[in-house]
Amino acid sequence: ARTMRQVYDLGVVDPFFVSLSPDGRRVLFDHAPASGPRDIVMLDLVTAQRRVVVTHPASDVMPVFMPDGRSFLFASDRLGPLSLWRQR
Repeated sequence: ARTMRQVYDLGVVDPFFVSLSPDGRRVLFDHAPASGPRDIVMLDLVTAQRRVVVTHPASDVMPVFMPDGRSFLFASDRLGPLSLWRQR
């Protein structure tokens, strides 16, 4: 039988998108603090350590790992219209 366990409590703000790294070790998701724009968060599934990897006064959403797992794309309205950004 397979067992399930809670990995991380997202709180009351749902992510728009969640992306699993190619190695299955990390998850990227967009998250909004209590008040303010959405940022990009990375969660290590092995250690359960969470860190904000993109923070900006704009809204940053829909992160997705690149196939090599060393960078990711996300959408942001930091220049006005929604555009794609890449971060290592």
